[in-house]
Amino acid sequence: MRKDSSEIEIRLRLPTSHHAKTFVTAIQPEIGDERSTRYHVYASSCGRDITLRIAARDLTALRAAVNTYLRYVNMWWRMITSLGRAKPAASSRTASSLPPASDCTKHSGNPTEFITNLTGTEGIKGG
Repeated sequence: MRKDSSEIEIRLRLPTSHHAKTFVTAIQPEIGDERSTRYHVYASSCGRDITLRIAARDLTALRAAVNTYLRYVNMWWRMITSLGRAKPAASSRTASSLPPASDCTKHSGNPTEFITNLTGTEGIKGG
């Protein structure tokens, strides 16, 4: 793996699986319209959890992408709650009790292919 390539996975718990699916559906146009060649984003839902995986050529691009997509999450959540259609989750689990990513809906795109294009190597497991 090249030293300057990075990847992060962000998992967030929403009140219902419907919220999670709705968010992933809502964010797909943004993911599909990415204009940057420095990063790529994958979104999926699993039950009440959403997963955002971001692969980037460098740490600066990773930071910018994380900030952008967390702002999207925040904006979407504020819209949902302002409409009075969301309530806080009744309970939360620790990160260690979350289902593994392999149990979730398939990520959009192919992260291994994208990371291979970034680094020229296969099977990169983290950044």
